[in-house]
Amino acid sequence: MSATARHSDFLAALSSTVGSAHVRAAGSDDSIGGVAPSACIGVRSAEELRELFASPLFSRRPKPAVVVRGGATMIEVGNPPGRLDLVLETGPMSEIREYRPEDMTVTVQAGLSLNGLNRILAEHDQRVVLDSRDPARASIGGLLACDRPGSFGYGYGAARDRVLGLEVVDGRGRKLRFGGRVVKNVAGYDVGKLFVGSYGTLGIITEATLRTHPRPQRSETVTFLFHSIGSAKRFRSALLACSMQPVSFDLGLTADGETPNNCNGDSP
Repeated sequence: MSATARHSDFLAALSSTVGSAHVRAAGSDDSIGGVAPSACIGVRSAEELRELFASPLFSRRPKPAVVVRGGATMIEVGNPPGRLDLVLETGPMSEIREYRPEDMTVTVQAGLSLNGLNRILAEHDQRVVLDSRDPARASIGGLLACDRPGSFGYGYGAARDRVLGLEVVDGRGRKLRFGGRVVKNVAGYDVGKLFVGSYGTLGIITEATLRTHPRPQRSETVTFLFHSIGSAKRFRSALLACSMQPVSFDLGLTADGETPNNCNGDSP
């Protein structure tokens, strides 16, 4: 069977499973690592994922190869897929399920962008502190799945430290919940944090309960230029000894790779 025929057959089977209204043929912009999928689906809920993975379409051998895409800000991370049949887009999953500003917790679907979430939290002078190079596009689920280190880790710890609970759907179509929606949660092992930084290999994050933090009344970013690594190290030691420390700190190098030139501070 030709590649075109296989794509047509897969599209037909997918449309009969989830409905043609939710399926679109993939375009050139949907390629990942140079590999073109057959179709894309905008996923709206964990229940839709459960039905899809439990359908006869996923009982075939080999099973369809799937990639999950949120804001696609880190879609290039890792090796290109060996094959790709379906892209699951989490953008339609963008609701805030529960927000408790008095408890400083929020439960949100995985497709909502970081900026979109923080605009809502700003009404109560709160925010979720996650690192992203493009917060307008980056989805909450993608940021947790990739768990890339960033400047805010200096003051707030890793992304998993802000996760109180997760809802995920695994490859068998099972919806799993870990943790809870409160800060004080001691119900056994914190298995959900295994999914943070797993790059979707263990399951698809569909919902997250996160700890919020107060928004700073004022923030400043300060850049210093050093002409030797020694002077940069001395500055860092002095900074760490200060009573008021930055929540964000970067140390970069110039183009010649020898002299640090960037230390950023975000004062609370």
